[in-house]
Amino acid sequence: FPSHDITAFVRYLYKIHKLKTILKKMAIKKVTLKEFKNLIKEIIKEERLYSDLTKDQADTHEQTKERISKLLDKQGVKNYKIMPDGTVNVDGDVVLNLPNNYTVIPFKFGTVTDDFTLNGGNLINLKGAPKYVGGNFVVNSPIKNLAGSPVEVGGDFIAKDNKKLVSLMGGPKEVGGNFDVSYTSIKSLQGAPNKVMGNFLLSIVTGK
Repeated sequence: FPSHDITAFVRYLYKIHKLKTILKKMAIKKVTLKEFKNLIKEIIKEERLYSDLTKDQADTHEQTKERISKLLDKQGVKNYKIMPDGTVNVDGDVVLNLPNNYTVIPFKFGTVTDDFTLNGGNLINLKGAPKYVGGNFVVNSPIKNLAGSPVEVGGDFIAKDNKKLVSLMGGPKEVGGNFDVSYTSIKSLQGAPNKVMGNFLLSIVTGK
């Protein structure tokens, strides 16, 4: 469950347990001392749990934002804004240089106004990439498909020289420049962009 749902649920349990269970039981029938103590213990436990959850909810957001900020700074990303849901918007360009052990993009980008370049890693797809890129979108990683690509790229979309790339599915809908997937293993145009303002470059790697 999302943390806000858990918090609401705990708050509901606390109110019901305190107002309904204790008051009703004490008013309608006799309650033994042992039962009364157990009920009090449960209330205290639930109240602490609620208090911890609300504190953790606030702390988690700040810790997540701080962690994202540190990773972005390490990658040399400037002029970024981290939204409440963790999405990163950048006014400028982005160049990510990922270690080989990275299989996913460690961010969730929203909008990048200039170029977005992705180097390294052993990514399977592009999930986490921006939804919109104002400039060129360049990927130099052995992705197998284009899932997670920007919906719209203002400049060129380049994902070439990758024999592991076998599908266009999940790729961009609109490309303002060239769409370059040359020297790949793509054998179908299914998933190709609806609009390419420049050249559509596709060539297949043959042999091993």
